[in-house]
Amino acid sequence: MTQSGNQFEHDDLRDALRRAFPAQPAPQALRDRVTAMLRNDEMWTGDDMPEPANLTLSAGHIAPLPDPAPHYTHVAWLGNLFHGARHVAMAACIAGLAMGTLLYLATNKSGTPDQSPTQIADTATVQPFLQAAVFRHDALRQASDPTQMPGGSLGPLQPVRTDVQNRTASPMPEADISSQGWQLVGGKSCRAADGCIAQIFYRRGQQTLSVFIIPPDPQGRRIRIESTTQKNHLVTTREVGPLTICVVGYSSDGKLTTQEVDRVADLIATH
Repeated sequence: MTQSGNQFEHDDLRDALRRAFPAQPAPQALRDRVTAMLRNDEMWTGDDMPEPANLTLSAGHIAPLPDPAPHYTHVAWLGNLFHGARHVAMAACIAGLAMGTLLYLATNKSGTPDQSPTQIADTATVQPFLQAAVFRHDALRQASDPTQMPGGSLGPLQPVRTDVQNRTASPMPEADISSQGWQLVGGKSCRAADGCIAQIFYRRGQQTLSVFIIPPDPQGRRIRIESTTQKNHLVTTREVGPLTICVVGYSSDGKLTTQEVDRVADLIATH
């Protein structure tokens, strides 16, 4: 090893240090090792020996660190920059919050939360209702005179309308479907365990149609049936305000279609 002033001229070590730490302060562990090596080679003695904390490494050169004052200036400048950036970030957050509030008010003008989605009765509830609706429809369809049935005769609609209004605080869903060829036979109120409160009955040649009125159950659940077939009966439901209508159709000639039953349901639901 050779020495020239403050230069440590070992070529291998210098190249290695240049590659590993180009113009960077030497790690503490490396400074300690270099200091130990220099002590062993007696490059510095006594008071001339620099403290490890004052060593920096640049392309293999070991020398005291420069005056720290410029570093403090940079730190202060960075602090000011960070302080300004923090205010910018806070302003951006406030602006984002304001925009979010305006967007919410624009899309929900009432300022109230959205209503909870409709709860649908489970299959264990729907299937018994479906069977009961078909049974009630057949009872009227097979009667020689549905207006003279003991305990459940059909009659004018006005008393049924009043009963539905009193029991549900909602008007009875109905529509004039005579334009579709259906003739009103009559209606009746119901006190069924499955929740049905009214039935309206129609005829069209060999085809018959019942419209059942059902409020939600005590848990707020509704009956919902997609267009389906139950024992050769066509069945569908529609939601009309707080009530549900269930339309059941049957034809002894097999000519009644799902589309016709759906059309009646839509007319009543949109009337």
